[in-house]
Amino acid sequence: MIAKKNTAMGIITNDEEVITQLTRQKRDIENKNAIQKSDLTAPAAGVFVSGADGLEGDLDIGRISTLKPSDIDVIDKKPVITDNEVIPNRAACKVVDNFGWYFVAVMETKYVYPLNMGDKVGLRFFDVTDSPVSGEVTYISQDERGRTVIAVYADEYVDSVYAFSRVTADVIKRSYKGLKIPTRAIRVLDDGTRGVYVVKDRAARFRPLEDLYSNKDWSIVKEDNTVNTVMLYDEVIIKPTDLEDGKIVR
Repeated sequence: MIAKKNTAMGIITNDEEVITQLTRQKRDIENKNAIQKSDLTAPAAGVFVSGADGLEGDLDIGRISTLKPSDIDVIDKKPVITDNEVIPNRAACKVVDNFGWYFVAVMETKYVYPLNMGDKVGLRFFDVTDSPVSGEVTYISQDERGRTVIAVYADEYVDSVYAFSRVTADVIKRSYKGLKIPTRAIRVLDDGTRGVYVVKDRAARFRPLEDLYSNKDWSIVKEDNTVNTVMLYDEVIIKPTDLEDGKIVR
Protein backbone atom coordinates (compact mmCIF):
# COMPACT_ATOMS: atom_id res chain seq x y z
CA MET A 1 0.00 0.00 0.00
CA ILE A 2 2.83 2.42 0.92
CA ALA A 3 4.65 1.71 -2.37
CA LYS A 4 1.48 2.34 -4.35
CA LYS A 5 0.84 5.57 -2.43
CA ASN A 6 4.39 6.83 -3.11
CA THR A 7 4.00 6.00 -6.81
CA ALA A 8 0.73 7.83 -6.97
CA MET A 9 2.32 10.89 -5.36
CA GLY A 10 5.29 10.83 -7.77
CA ILE A 11 7.81 9.77 -5.12
CA ILE A 12 10.54 7.44 -6.37
CA THR A 13 11.69 4.78 -3.92
CA ASN A 14 14.02 2.73 -6.12
CA ASP A 15 17.71 3.80 -5.88
CA GLU A 16 18.41 3.24 -9.56
CA GLU A 17 15.43 5.32 -10.54
CA VAL A 18 16.60 8.14 -8.22
CA ILE A 19 20.06 8.12 -9.81
CA THR A 20 18.56 8.14 -13.30
CA GLN A 21 16.34 11.09 -12.47
CA LEU A 22 19.19 13.11 -10.90
CA THR A 23 21.45 12.40 -13.87
CA ARG A 24 18.72 13.61 -16.23
CA GLN A 25 18.25 16.79 -14.17
CA LYS A 26 22.00 17.44 -14.19
CA ARG A 27 22.15 17.04 -17.98
CA ASP A 28 19.17 19.35 -18.45
CA ILE A 29 20.82 22.05 -16.29
CA GLU A 30 24.11 21.76 -18.18
CA ASN A 31 22.35 22.01 -21.54
CA LYS A 32 20.27 24.95 -20.37
CA ASN A 33 23.34 26.90 -19.21
CA ALA A 34 25.58 25.73 -22.06
CA ILE A 35 28.06 24.24 -19.61
CA GLN A 36 31.01 22.56 -21.31
CA LYS A 37 32.90 19.97 -19.35
CA SER A 38 36.32 18.53 -20.11
CA ASP A 39 38.68 16.39 -18.10
CA LEU A 40 42.03 17.70 -16.85
CA THR A 41 44.74 15.12 -16.28
CA ALA A 42 48.22 15.32 -14.79
CA PRO A 43 51.19 13.17 -15.83
CA ALA A 44 51.89 12.29 -12.19
CA ALA A 45 50.11 12.08 -8.86
CA GLY A 46 50.74 14.60 -6.10
CA VAL A 47 49.31 17.37 -3.96
CA PHE A 48 46.46 19.09 -5.77
CA VAL A 49 46.35 22.88 -5.63
CA SER A 50 43.29 24.64 -6.96
CA GLY A 51 44.26 27.66 -9.00
CA ALA A 52 47.54 29.00 -10.38
CA ASP A 53 48.81 32.56 -10.24
CA GLY A 54 50.74 32.51 -13.51
CA LEU A 55 54.24 32.85 -12.06
CA GLU A 56 54.98 29.13 -12.02
CA GLY A 57 57.05 29.32 -15.21
CA ASP A 58 59.16 32.20 -13.90
CA LEU A 59 59.93 30.37 -10.67
CA ASP A 60 61.47 27.28 -12.20
CA ILE A 61 63.81 25.45 -9.82
CA GLY A 62 66.49 25.28 -12.51
CA ARG A 63 66.93 29.07 -12.36
CA ILE A 64 67.62 29.33 -8.65
CA SER A 65 71.41 29.02 -8.80
CA THR A 66 71.66 31.96 -11.25
CA LEU A 67 69.14 34.42 -9.82
CA LYS A 68 70.19 38.00 -9.16
CA PRO A 69 68.24 40.72 -7.30
CA SER A 70 67.38 42.35 -10.63
CA ASP A 71 65.85 39.05 -11.85
CA ILE A 72 63.55 38.97 -8.83
CA ASP A 73 62.60 42.60 -9.48
CA VAL A 74 61.43 41.65 -12.98
CA ILE A 75 59.36 38.73 -11.68
CA ASP A 76 57.91 40.82 -8.88
CA LYS A 77 56.53 43.37 -11.34
CA LYS A 78 54.52 40.76 -13.21
CA PRO A 79 50.78 40.63 -12.43
CA VAL A 80 49.40 37.53 -10.77
CA ILE A 81 46.14 35.74 -11.53
CA THR A 82 43.76 36.21 -8.62
CA ASP A 83 40.48 34.88 -10.04
CA ASN A 84 39.41 31.24 -10.21
CA GLU A 85 37.98 31.49 -13.72
CA VAL A 86 38.94 28.69 -16.10
CA ILE A 87 40.14 30.16 -19.41
CA PRO A 88 41.46 28.21 -22.43
CA ASN A 89 45.27 28.03 -22.63
CA ARG A 90 45.65 29.27 -19.03
CA ALA A 91 46.65 27.11 -16.09
CA ALA A 92 43.64 26.23 -13.96
CA CYS A 93 45.36 24.25 -11.19
CA LYS A 94 48.61 22.52 -10.39
CA VAL A 95 49.84 19.22 -8.98
CA VAL A 96 53.00 19.13 -6.85
CA ASP A 97 54.67 15.71 -6.96
CA ASN A 98 56.81 16.12 -3.81
CA PHE A 99 57.02 18.04 -0.56
CA GLY A 100 60.28 19.82 -1.36
CA TRP A 101 60.09 23.54 -2.15
CA TYR A 102 62.27 26.65 -2.20
CA PHE A 103 61.85 30.07 -0.68
CA VAL A 104 63.74 32.79 -2.59
CA ALA A 105 64.13 36.34 -1.29
CA VAL A 106 66.09 39.51 -1.86
CA MET A 107 67.81 40.81 1.28
CA GLU A 108 70.04 43.74 2.02
CA THR A 109 73.54 42.31 1.84
CA LYS A 110 74.42 43.58 5.32
CA TYR A 111 71.68 41.39 6.80
CA VAL A 112 72.79 38.22 5.02
CA TYR A 113 75.87 37.91 7.25
CA PRO A 114 76.73 35.49 8.85
CA LEU A 115 74.72 33.11 6.66
CA ASN A 116 76.58 30.56 4.56
CA MET A 117 75.40 27.89 2.17
CA GLY A 118 74.40 24.81 4.14
CA ASP A 119 73.30 26.76 7.23
CA LYS A 120 70.03 25.80 8.88
CA VAL A 121 67.53 28.63 9.25
CA GLY A 122 63.91 29.12 10.17
CA LEU A 123 61.18 30.69 8.05
CA ARG A 124 58.11 32.33 9.52
CA PHE A 125 55.34 32.94 6.97
CA PHE A 126 52.80 35.38 8.37
CA ASP A 127 50.51 34.90 5.36
CA VAL A 128 50.46 31.11 5.60
CA THR A 129 51.30 29.73 9.05
CA ASP A 130 52.33 30.97 12.50
CA SER A 131 54.72 28.08 13.11
CA PRO A 132 58.35 28.47 11.93
CA VAL A 133 59.48 26.15 9.14
CA SER A 134 63.00 24.68 9.15
CA GLY A 135 65.09 24.95 6.00
CA GLU A 136 68.61 24.97 4.59
CA VAL A 137 70.36 27.79 2.73
CA THR A 138 71.21 26.41 -0.72
CA TYR A 139 72.16 29.56 -2.63
CA ILE A 140 73.55 33.02 -1.93
CA SER A 141 74.06 35.31 -4.91
CA GLN A 142 76.74 37.90 -5.45
CA ASP A 143 76.08 41.37 -4.11
CA GLU A 144 74.21 43.62 -6.53
CA ARG A 145 74.04 47.24 -5.40
CA GLY A 146 73.78 46.31 -1.74
CA ARG A 147 71.27 43.52 -2.26
CA THR A 148 71.62 39.73 -2.36
CA VAL A 149 69.37 36.80 -3.28
CA ILE A 150 69.18 33.84 -0.91
CA ALA A 151 67.39 30.54 -1.50
CA VAL A 152 66.22 28.24 1.29
CA TYR A 153 65.14 24.64 0.69
CA ALA A 154 62.49 23.06 2.90
CA ASP A 155 60.72 19.71 2.80
CA GLU A 156 58.06 20.30 5.44
CA TYR A 157 54.48 20.22 4.23
CA VAL A 158 52.80 23.52 5.07
CA ASP A 159 49.14 23.97 4.29
CA SER A 160 48.63 26.48 1.45
CA VAL A 161 52.35 27.05 0.86
CA TYR A 162 52.02 25.73 -2.71
CA ALA A 163 49.14 28.09 -3.48
CA PHE A 164 51.11 31.34 -3.26
CA SER A 165 54.10 32.53 -5.25
CA ARG A 166 54.46 35.72 -3.23
CA VAL A 167 54.57 35.61 0.54
CA THR A 168 55.94 37.71 3.38
CA ALA A 169 58.42 35.89 5.60
CA ASP A 170 61.03 36.39 8.29
CA VAL A 171 64.34 34.54 7.92
CA ILE A 172 65.40 33.38 11.38
CA LYS A 173 69.18 33.18 11.24
CA ARG A 174 69.72 32.19 14.86
CA SER A 175 67.47 30.95 17.63
CA TYR A 176 68.12 30.49 21.33
CA LYS A 177 66.32 28.49 23.99
CA GLY A 178 66.57 29.34 27.66
CA LEU A 179 65.29 31.67 30.35
CA LYS A 180 64.37 35.22 29.36
CA ILE A 181 65.62 37.78 31.88
CA PRO A 182 65.69 41.60 31.76
CA THR A 183 69.26 42.65 30.94
CA ARG A 184 69.17 45.40 33.58
CA ALA A 185 68.79 42.71 36.27
CA ILE A 186 72.20 41.19 35.50
CA ARG A 187 75.10 42.12 37.77
CA VAL A 188 78.84 41.36 37.55
CA LEU A 189 80.79 40.52 40.72
CA ASP A 190 84.34 41.66 41.39
CA ASP A 191 85.71 38.33 40.13
CA GLY A 192 83.84 38.75 36.82
CA THR A 193 81.02 36.32 37.58
CA ARG A 194 77.76 37.34 35.89
CA GLY A 195 74.44 36.61 37.54
CA VAL A 196 71.25 37.91 39.06
CA TYR A 197 69.84 38.30 42.55
CA VAL A 198 66.75 36.28 43.36
CA VAL A 199 64.54 36.28 46.44
CA LYS A 200 64.78 33.15 48.61
CA ASP A 201 63.19 33.08 52.06
CA ARG A 202 62.99 36.90 52.04
CA ALA A 203 66.73 37.17 51.43
CA ALA A 204 68.65 38.15 48.28
CA ARG A 205 70.63 35.27 46.82
CA PHE A 206 73.11 35.65 43.99
CA ARG A 207 72.69 33.15 41.18
CA PRO A 208 75.38 32.89 38.46
CA LEU A 209 74.23 32.46 34.88
CA GLU A 210 75.48 31.74 31.38
CA ASP A 211 74.45 34.15 28.65
CA LEU A 212 73.31 32.70 25.34
CA TYR A 213 72.12 35.96 23.80
CA SER A 214 71.75 39.49 25.06
CA ASN A 215 70.60 42.91 23.89
CA LYS A 216 69.88 46.13 25.75
CA ASP A 217 66.44 44.94 26.90
CA TRP A 218 66.49 41.17 27.30
CA SER A 219 68.93 38.31 27.79
CA ILE A 220 68.48 34.61 27.09
CA VAL A 221 70.39 32.56 29.66
CA LYS A 222 71.05 28.85 29.86
CA GLU A 223 68.57 26.81 31.88
CA ASP A 224 70.18 23.83 33.63
CA ASN A 225 67.91 23.55 36.72
CA THR A 226 70.65 23.24 39.31
CA VAL A 227 70.40 24.74 42.78
CA ASN A 228 73.24 27.22 42.31
CA THR A 229 71.88 28.83 39.13
CA VAL A 230 68.85 30.89 38.24
CA MET A 231 65.84 28.64 37.67
CA LEU A 232 62.40 28.84 36.15
CA TYR A 233 59.94 30.66 38.46
CA ASP A 234 62.73 32.29 40.49
CA GLU A 235 61.76 35.79 41.64
CA VAL A 236 64.45 37.89 39.98
CA ILE A 237 65.24 41.31 41.45
CA ILE A 238 65.04 43.72 38.51
CA LYS A 239 66.88 46.67 40.13
CA PRO A 240 69.44 45.09 42.45
CA THR A 241 70.99 48.19 44.06
CA ASP A 242 73.05 47.92 47.25
CA LEU A 243 72.53 44.18 47.45
CA GLU A 244 74.76 41.36 48.61
CA ASP A 245 74.21 37.66 49.02
CA GLY A 246 72.07 36.97 52.08
CA LYS A 247 70.81 40.51 52.58
CA ILE A 248 67.22 40.70 53.80
CA VAL A 249 64.82 42.00 51.20
CA ARG A 250 61.86 44.02 52.50
